[in-house]
Amino acid sequence: MHSCLLSDTSREYSSLSSQRHILNTIELEPKSSTTSNTIDKLITHIKSVQDQQQLRLILQQHMKIFDISKVTQANTHIQHTINTGDSL
Repeated sequence: MHSCLLSDTSREYSSLSSQRHILNTIELEPKSSTTSNTIDKLITHIKSVQDQQQLRLILQQHMKIFDISKVTQANTHIQHTINTGDSL
């Protein structure tokens, strides 16, 4: 959660003590709880807590790869061939 304190300068006051203050709060949530759950499942087999934390950080940096909330499709230009030897 991030907060910032802003002064209302829309009205001119003779002293700073009479200025109104506005507190804005922004709550940041993870991109997807489903993705976070997927990452948690991927690292449960790791016994070292330190190793788990390091891997979780790396996986969270690449969270988009594990996001299954929307369908994605990769397009490639690879043509597959099957080697049949001398047969036509």
